[in-house]
Amino acid sequence: MPGSVTAGYFANDVARQQTTATQRQTWDLDSALRFRTWTVEDKTSGTWTQLGSRTNHYDCDSDSPRWIVEDNATGAVTRNVVGPAVL
Repeated sequence: MPGSVTAGYFANDVARQQTTATQRQTWDLDSALRFRTWTVEDKTSGTWTQLGSRTNHYDCDSDSPRWIVEDNATGAVTRNVVGPAVL
């Protein structure tokens, strides 16, 4: 069926992979079962080619990453910054 999505899961019911006919996204978990890395791939002529990958970095037990390497090939980084409290 065109446009259908196939999903795979880890044993703890967290998403592992989503696949369409031509695109695929795969996640890996860290030891605390948080999303650590993910890759995006495109299928052309029957071969999967990686388009990009990202890595989350955590600094505590929170599920929110402190910073993210947005492109593992270039090392581009974004950082989550807490803004001033609203009084």
